[in-house]
Amino acid sequence: MKKISTYITKKVAEKLEELFKKDREAYQKNWDDIRVFIEYGMMSDPKFYERAEKFFLFKDTDDKYYTIEEYKALIKEQQTNKDKFLVYLYATDKDDQYTNIENAKAKGYNVLMMDGILDPHFISAYEQKEGEKGDDNRAMFARVDSNTIDKLIVKDDKEAASGLDDKQKGTVKAAFEKVIDKVRFNVEFSNEGAEAAPVEVTQNEWMRRMKEMEQMGGGPMSFYGSMPDSYTLMLNTNSPVITGLLDKDEAAQEATIRQIYDLALLSKNLLKGKDLSEFVKRNLEKL
Repeated sequence: MKKISTYITKKVAEKLEELFKKDREAYQKNWDDIRVFIEYGMMSDPKFYERAEKFFLFKDTDDKYYTIEEYKALIKEQQTNKDKFLVYLYATDKDDQYTNIENAKAKGYNVLMMDGILDPHFISAYEQKEGEKGDDNRAMFARVDSNTIDKLIVKDDKEAASGLDDKQKGTVKAAFEKVIDKVRFNVEFSNEGAEAAPVEVTQNEWMRRMKEMEQMGGGPMSFYGSMPDSYTLMLNTNSPVITGLLDKDEAAQEATIRQIYDLALLSKNLLKGKDLSEFVKRNLEKL
């Protein structure tokens, strides 16, 4: 039975490689339909994985297709971090993550579309396989909304100066924690440019991926699926909106924080129900 299975796997791989080489354009048009089967084969059979590396395709947010080797060459210069990992940025929803995608493109980064049903599992399998090839091939995936743009691909240990000292950070954090949902959100600081958003909502890549894998049947990591979604509220210490909070009285602070907090949630489709209704009403009253 094992010999039969190996034979079938070999023949399937040979046929797919033949189709890819014969008419790549036609192969690409059918990629979305066959991707799930190829990913499953790559994850379940090491031999198939080796063969499939020649005809597996990455698709980016501009609907351009690349083989594994083509994509490595494309992003090597711009998307290698300080630890020599090749960072594969990806999105799962073009609309929900539009701003993050555009921010990444503005930095000269390429963003993949990884919205397939098996992609959370495939991403982890790919990272492991690339790591087994040696240090020069180490790979890591990061969804474009998993951190602020400057922290997605850290090129060195240098960090921009903070516009707040430690005492001021404590004051601002305490003010935010009076307004936000502290069960779902924790407050952290980032030192972005003054023109960057005052607040960004991010979600830890590893934790989110574990939850996604559990939804597909994550095995030993299944306990992560029962944990509530948690997010980080990244406050930009160099934003005039954030630094300006220190000059406001308590009522004005709370009003400003409520507005930028709701805007940050709205940008991630996290503002719902009563909170969304109150946000709309509050803004209509200002017209």
